[in-house]
Amino acid sequence: MAEEARRGGCVDSGHQPLALILAALGPAEAQRIRMGPLTPGAVRTLRLLRDALGVRFALQAEEETGTVLLTCVGTGTTNVARKARL
Repeated sequence: MAEEARRGGCVDSGHQPLALILAALGPAEAQRIRMGPLTPGAVRTLRLLRDALGVRFALQAEEETGTVLLTCVGTGTTNVARKARL
């Protein structure tokens, strides 16, 4: 856990793919996530989201902190099984 904090990201490396999926499926507005160095699983997830959902992330590497800022516009997916509030 301390090693992840030293890397400077806000997301544990093992959970990077999950955070990317949640950002892509989130509200249809700008989503931003700061991560440490991207794992191979995160890179595969970025490619999958691009191919399957058409969501593209803009990556901005920050050399001084060793982190990556990822930005996308979510798809605005909602849970259709959830009861509508009247």
